[in-house]
Amino acid sequence: MENIRTYLVSFSNSRSYLLKDTQEDASRRLAAIENSLREFLAAKFPENDLKDYITPQVEEVTPDKAGEYDDYADLDASAVDSIKKELEVEIMNFNDNRKMDLDAPFADVDAQAADVTESLANVL
Repeated sequence: MENIRTYLVSFSNSRSYLLKDTQEDASRRLAAIENSLREFLAAKFPENDLKDYITPQVEEVTPDKAGEYDDYADLDASAVDSIKKELEVEIMNFNDNRKMDLDAPFADVDAQAADVTESLANVL
């Protein structure tokens, strides 16, 4: 008889899902999901480092704690679609915040300095 285990799985800040499988099959499924997430997100965000988003956080649920997770959704194709949407929004928010952190009026200081230097050279 195969040893079926229960795992609590999430990606970055996504919801957590249950994966019930043997350790070997769970590893294969998680690798396939990770590849699917990488392909989906890389097409949308080629400039982002995706490692932290697509690396699964996995915690084995002991049999005595399994009842605490009865209301968690299974990690199936529908869950993967939901995770893709959640990660897409998370990366969009990260990119938007990064743009705002540039402090827009001062973001092009080097370009402005070059213009000033050129102007001074023309005056002298």
